[in-house]
Amino acid sequence: APEVPPVEPPDVTPPGEPPAEPPVVVEPPQVDGGWLARELKPDAITVPAGGDVAAAIATGKDVVLKGDHAGNIALKPGQQVRSDPDGPRRKVGHVTMANDSQVVGVESPGIAASNVTGFLIEDCKGIRNFKTYPLSFSNAKGTVSRGIAIDAPPGMHGMHVAGEESDILVIETLFDNNGRGVKTITDANGVQSEQWDFHPNAYVHLGRATFRRCLISNGGHQAVRPGGVLVFEHSLLYANPIQITLNNSGSKAIGNVLLNANDRRTSELGWPIGSDWRTDGQVISDNVIANPESKTQIPGIRVDTTRALPIIEGNRVFVHRNQAGHPYTLNGAAHDFGATNKATRDRLNHGVDVAALIKRERERPHGAWHGGINAARIEIEAAAIEALP
Repeated sequence: APEVPPVEPPDVTPPGEPPAEPPVVVEPPQVDGGWLARELKPDAITVPAGGDVAAAIATGKDVVLKGDHAGNIALKPGQQVRSDPDGPRRKVGHVTMANDSQVVGVESPGIAASNVTGFLIEDCKGIRNFKTYPLSFSNAKGTVSRGIAIDAPPGMHGMHVAGEESDILVIETLFDNNGRGVKTITDANGVQSEQWDFHPNAYVHLGRATFRRCLISNGGHQAVRPGGVLVFEHSLLYANPIQITLNNSGSKAIGNVLLNANDRRTSELGWPIGSDWRTDGQVISDNVIANPESKTQIPGIRVDTTRALPIIEGNRVFVHRNQAGHPYTLNGAAHDFGATNKATRDRLNHGVDVAALIKRERERPHGAWHGGINAARIEIEAAAIEALP
């Protein structure tokens, strides 16, 4: 059969006007995944202020809190305990998770999970506490979503992960001002003095933790101290003495923005990304590293290894012009990891007020979400691409 030519659509442009341009298709930015907590079960128990919370928890049914609860809470498997969606976060004692349990919208001095799986901790707030970590996991597998872990004192972290079986996914969560401050020291003669003490915002001692679209800021030492496998995806790290350290195979830093690394602790700190020890299988790609505040010659990405190199590609480093250090180093010397990695001595002017964003996240009310962390990261990344194409 003869080939039939395609039929062109008729030109409906009014006379005297230029032809209409086709619509521009814009890929939407990466957006948050929404709330993860399931709906309450039909037989959920609502506990009024002053009610018997312990008795309600003991039933194993879902529980809605309309008042604060001074006692500790140990959830049953599959149970959800949450603050009334129409009220503020309710203050409770320590919370212990169970398999497939969920705690939503509470303020607690410590939420812990040990040898359990499938749990969810969402929209919860952990604040200054001298006895436990706001978040603590051991051989546990679960998710932390849209949390707030702030102001853990010296000697503590905002989150502690132990146990080789641990696998924690942390989404859109703020870690701020953990592990820094003054502690009292008593010498052998009983004389007390005060000294600054510095600890990381979080510590993954063993196991694996993934930080996705998180904001990790103002830590006393590392943003996250490694021991296990760390994965950072599309997160914003700000003003930590050490922003990211990867030291295990399988660790990754992909699509993050790292700003204002500083050396408030010692002169040897202030680096944005470090890779060492088990570097084979690591990935460092598409990160923006800008405006370090270190007084020393700290590179944007430093690799120290005798093993196979990590995959390092698509990174942009903005090193302050008064620093003479190299943007990329391998075993202490300048190194070219490939043409896709770019660098400049200029600062990055991104126009984002990160301090205001941190304040807003710290004060975020129960049930409120504005997507500010990821929006800020996208805006800074766009400024970096424009400044360093």
